[in-house]
Amino acid sequence: MTKIVKFDEKAVAKIAEENAFTEFGRAVANKPQLIIGDILRFTKGDWLVGKDLLPVDTEVSAGMYLMYVGWIKWIEKKPIAQAMVRVGSGLKPPKRKALGDNDPELWLDSRGKQIINSHGEPEDPLKFSVYLPALLQTGNFVTFTSQSRGGIKATGELAKRYGEHLKTHPDQLPLIKLGVGGYEHPKGYGWIKEPGFAPVGYLPKTDFDKALIEKGHTTDLPPDIVRSGDDGGDDNEGFDAGSDDEETTPQIEAKPKPRERDPDDEIPF
Repeated sequence: MTKIVKFDEKAVAKIAEENAFTEFGRAVANKPQLIIGDILRFTKGDWLVGKDLLPVDTEVSAGMYLMYVGWIKWIEKKPIAQAMVRVGSGLKPPKRKALGDNDPELWLDSRGKQIINSHGEPEDPLKFSVYLPALLQTGNFVTFTSQSRGGIKATGELAKRYGEHLKTHPDQLPLIKLGVGGYEHPKGYGWIKEPGFAPVGYLPKTDFDKALIEKGHTTDLPPDIVRSGDDGGDDNEGFDAGSDDEETTPQIEAKPKPRERDPDDEIPF
């Protein structure tokens, strides 16, 4: 539902009295940045940064404390809203139904036309997604982004390994290799390629932080909740402080369920 926002004339007058450039700078500087560096994606068995191919077995350091999961709303391949939580906060993202847009007849594009998938069915514009920043050995940052079952499963397996290691080594981050796995699709799509993160070892978190500073990024801990583009409700509404409600997030099984859509691990960036 679109909320009509009325201008507060008093607020407008107050801003006019201040330095407009200072106000703009504050707004931009305080906006949480979930994607650090270039976007890393897994598409049809290839690891890509932009249009550049990264070789399989490329080693990266995973910035687990900067990892976010949650919901992103896409309209015509553009993200227009998000409700994300930092995994390290212990919070869980809201249930899908808590975010609205639950009526398939109202899943509309910018022209008011119903969003339809490749099988002629209404397609939910809200996608469960993950952001995982990582440091390449070149010193450049990338952020792995995915809304696919395979991508979320791979980050989940990495998170489980890291969670165990974190108990005794809180100042280390995983060093992993970008891999390719897969499974035979039972519906006849053939061999479905999926991303994988093979463990290599662990590196000091200080190395990751030093690289952030060198690239002009902050090392301050980012916010636990990032919510934007919604109807202006309570920022914390629907977010779950670590309960065991099974409906809070999609359940990713060890062996993925058959997918009816084209089985790609590509996201619409």
